[in-house]
Amino acid sequence: MPNSFQINVDLTDVISEFALSGSDVNSLTQNIVDEVTEATYRQWKEEARRGLRSTRQQYVRGLQLISEGRLRNSIILRGKFPNMLEFGISSFDMKVGFANSKKSKRSKDGGWFLTIPFRMAVPGAEGESEVFSGVLPRDVYKAVRKSARSGKKVLSKEDIPAAFSQLGSNSTTGYKHKHSIYEGLQRTTKFYEETTQGQYNTFRRVSSKSDPNSWIHKGLKEHAFAEKAIRNSPIDTIVENAIDQFLSER
Repeated sequence: MPNSFQINVDLTDVISEFALSGSDVNSLTQNIVDEVTEATYRQWKEEARRGLRSTRQQYVRGLQLISEGRLRNSIILRGKFPNMLEFGISSFDMKVGFANSKKSKRSKDGGWFLTIPFRMAVPGAEGESEVFSGVLPRDVYKAVRKSARSGKKVLSKEDIPAAFSQLGSNSTTGYKHKHSIYEGLQRTTKFYEETTQGQYNTFRRVSSKSDPNSWIHKGLKEHAFAEKAIRNSPIDTIVENAIDQFLSER
């Protein structure tokens, strides 16, 4: 649900003391609205930066500040996923979206399938970029590098350290995974103009034949960054500064 708030500022004393004209009042009130909107916009982005990690960039990109006319500005959060983060969403079946993906392919029996890539950050990295699905444990990182040096293209089940070979389960449905999340991990090398970079990826196949209880997302909690931004923005101070700035420039 969209958030909105109205600013009530009593300028009676300022108008009287400084003999402000009608055009002065119009300019001052517009300045106040613009300054408050800009400050709230910055605070909103700051709340998101503090509260999110790998999804931070995608969320912040969805924020747009728009002028809608006199004394009316808007901060819009665009995008389905950013709004899911803002308002929360209950558990849902990701296979529905996968089936409709432009990258999904049709199988001979009339069904569909899609290969999902998972890119892992190296140990010590924060893994906050949206391209990463997580950070590799140091022992798994060592294992995949050792496997690559021996000529193996992917990390086999047998080469995964015992502490990380256990099969996980879906926290919502209880569905038991068929493989360790590190099985099939592979290191590839990307060549750039002045350097090379190793990347670590696993791939999982999802299809119309996947277990109904698999690929169920547990949902997202409501973050309410907009409300936090409004609550944590020093509106009174912003208004006072806007008035002082306007009067000093007359």
